[in-house]
Amino acid sequence: MLVSVRELTFGWQDEPLFEGVHCELQEGAVVVLDGENGCGKTTLLQLIAGVVPHFSRGKRLEGHIIVNGRSVFDNPPRDFFPYTGFVPGRNIDFFLLNGNLDEEAALIQSVVGLKASDIERKKGELGEIFSDLHELWSTSFGDMAFYQKVLSLFTIYYLQGARLFLLDEVLGAVPDGQLSVWMELFQRLCRQQKGIVLTAHQLNEHAFPVWKIKDRKLLVS
Repeated sequence: MLVSVRELTFGWQDEPLFEGVHCELQEGAVVVLDGENGCGKTTLLQLIAGVVPHFSRGKRLEGHIIVNGRSVFDNPPRDFFPYTGFVPGRNIDFFLLNGNLDEEAALIQSVVGLKASDIERKKGELGEIFSDLHELWSTSFGDMAFYQKVLSLFTIYYLQGARLFLLDEVLGAVPDGQLSVWMELFQRLCRQQKGIVLTAHQLNEHAFPVWKIKDRKLLVS
């Protein structure tokens, strides 16, 4: 099991945003997190990623989130490297640590202990799916459009060997006609027994399981 959420209640103020949330994400699964604006979709992803409560705290937090066998609340985000990859819809530059993808790949090779051949193999795997990725390796993150930053950050997590991908409303930036490319990527990740939780209004026509936040509860289909 990649993620286990048990009796989770959270609120920025005294009033809970959601309460008693219970859900699980198995290996090889894609789940769409759905709900009205302001219901807590982004917050739930941030909780699973450890952004909350380690970087920003609410007023009310109860329950448990277990990722890779460890409590997200009791362990800092660095303890889940390289397991978890979080791609935010806002403040994405905060997650891009170096100047460009080439520098990020060199850092990953050093920190994770990958061989240069492993990095090149993974670059080739993504290059087969994203034909425009080869143009981004030496491009400064500061010169990139938002979608290019999304693709770059996802690439970083893929290179480092993440098994859990959390995407917060970023597929809306995908250029016309390329959403099917991401669907191909998700299928490949599932075959590798990795997991994905994402918020995306563009996936209504795809038959992914849904976690829906409604009336402070989480409904699992």
